[in-house]
Amino acid sequence: VDTAFSQASLISAVFITCERFYAIRWPFKHRTLSTQAYRIAIFLVWVLAFLISAIWTGSNLLFSYKHTMLIWGPYTLFFILITCGCNIGIWKKFQTERVAASHQESRDLQNKRLTKTLLIVSGLTLLAWLPLVLLNLLMYVWFFHVPKRFYHAVNLFNYFNSFVNPIFYALRIAEFRRALALCCTGRHVQAAVNTELSKRRKERHGTTAEFSREVAFEQDVMDTEFSREVAFEQ
Repeated sequence: VDTAFSQASLISAVFITCERFYAIRWPFKHRTLSTQAYRIAIFLVWVLAFLISAIWTGSNLLFSYKHTMLIWGPYTLFFILITCGCNIGIWKKFQTERVAASHQESRDLQNKRLTKTLLIVSGLTLLAWLPLVLLNLLMYVWFFHVPKRFYHAVNLFNYFNSFVNPIFYALRIAEFRRALALCCTGRHVQAAVNTELSKRRKERHGTTAEFSREVAFEQDVMDTEFSREVAFEQ
């Protein structure tokens, strides 16, 4: 269970980083992605997590913890390198294509804010996983003595990363806050949101209708004045 959920956390971070890199590098192709593509990606994350945890357990039973670490260490480092590479690519893209906020569309601004948020989350994931991987290799492959308290502290920090991610998402992403509130409090929140949206639509519709009436009235006045001038000239 511990391995399955920790692998799901790591693989999710890698998938999220790759998705943001794709969104920044090829934005027009990214906008054509459907919801089905994201569902498949989430499904693959959990399939890989349970598959890797099964391989981990089988390797421990059939061989030894040392042999398992010889496979798990490079595999985890490979995922960390992918995350680092995508983060560096995203950062370079931001540095080379920095545009003033006043000249960007709202969707681009939201996409940029989301990318920055996930970039920070990916960085926290790197900080949480890299010490754990190196420590396991030192202890079980090279038999380096590490105090148990220090090892447990590194493990606790690794778990803390998964705990802090939803909090960070909620602080930075408004859509995540609304979805989280809906999951926690039930349908009445959605009803309140729908009521508020309907109210705003009616207000916008009323404002638009009033504006249209004013424009029509001004147009009638201008037409009348123009007709009078034409008649006077004739």
